[in-house]
Amino acid sequence: HFRPWFVAITLQQQAIQLAGYQPSFGIDHYFINLAKERQLTINYLETTEQQLAYLAGLGAVEDDFLDATLQQINKVNDELPALIKAWGTGDRNKIQALLDDESTSQELQQYLEQHLIKERNQQWLPQIMAQTAHSNFMVVGAMHLYGDNGLLKMLEQNGYKLTNIPAR
Repeated sequence: HFRPWFVAITLQQQAIQLAGYQPSFGIDHYFINLAKERQLTINYLETTEQQLAYLAGLGAVEDDFLDATLQQINKVNDELPALIKAWGTGDRNKIQALLDDESTSQELQQYLEQHLIKERNQQWLPQIMAQTAHSNFMVVGAMHLYGDNGLLKMLEQNGYKLTNIPAR
């Protein structure tokens, strides 16, 4: 009785948990909890409802989304540790290569790139740029950072100079 996109997300989360990763240890949860402990204000770039609306809007490519997810969950044990390692070292090219999914249909790839990445990033950019540089911290998914429609490129195009900070 569930829509294919909902089944896909549920299966993806289960596969990640079976691989030994727990949502409570995710970076977003870590920083939300840290902000709450320090009684800092938390603002969001979009609501949960807005996020789900993009998935609910998959339309004709909804079955493709489920098919691609079923193919991807078999790779979680190999690709997720590689993605985490690349993220930890700031390896933009490796992250982009891991996020580019060749198992998706061209139609699904176009939808994801246009709506889940580009459109959302364009909506977020004014909010991000309106922040004062020294008093804010933001967390977004890795898919939103890289590529031609990534936030990093958009920020650079708007005059920001970006620098990776090495791990201590």
